Amino acid sequence: MFATLVGLHFDVDATGIATLLLAVATFGLAIYTRTAVKQGAIELSQSQRPVLMPLTDGMGDEPEIDNGLFILPVINVGVGPALVIHADLEFGDANAKPTDAPPAWATTKRTAIGAGQQTHLPFRNVSLSEAVGFAFNIQFSDVSGKTWLSRGYYSQAEGEFFDFEILEEALSEAQRFRIHPRFPYSAGADG
Repeated sequence: MFATLVGLHFDVDATGIATLLLAVATFGLAIYTRTAVKQGAIELSQSQRPVLMPLTDGMGDEPEIDNGLFILPVINVGVGPALVIHADLEFGDANAKPTDAPPAWATTKRTAIGAGQQTHLPFRNVSLSEAVGFAFNIQFSDVSGKTWLSRGYYSQAEGEFFDFEILEEALSEAQRFRIHPRFPYSAGADG
């Protein structure tokens, strides 16, 4: 009726309507496909995620120092390999707290640790005469290249790790060498 009043005349074309419906359906399918691909990528990433953590089993596999070589036992309890591993330690007192002594750091690298594999991270040229508490960062990647971070403390006095956490992030160079001042990790920490 409106079209007649303004002098317009419409012809309904079945081909045009079918084309419009096909365009709408194609757009909906594209959105669905994109969502499914994203979900598939997330599931694949999670199915290959490594979880690298320090180990103390009470049967002799403990952090120790021997002639300047500090050994940190670790295990990958995840389902994928941990790749491009970079670990940093900052030694403190027996309870892993900072001391008045100048800071003592150690760093090591390793190519990979397979899923379910237990091994040691060797830190060379450590200028300590006996094992003490420490804060640690272990940065590693999964097969997709995503960077993960395990961090926490080890108390030599208690013989156990504490405040352990795994994060999906990489460390800046400043954070890598200022372990104690930035724990617990906070946005307001300098460095």
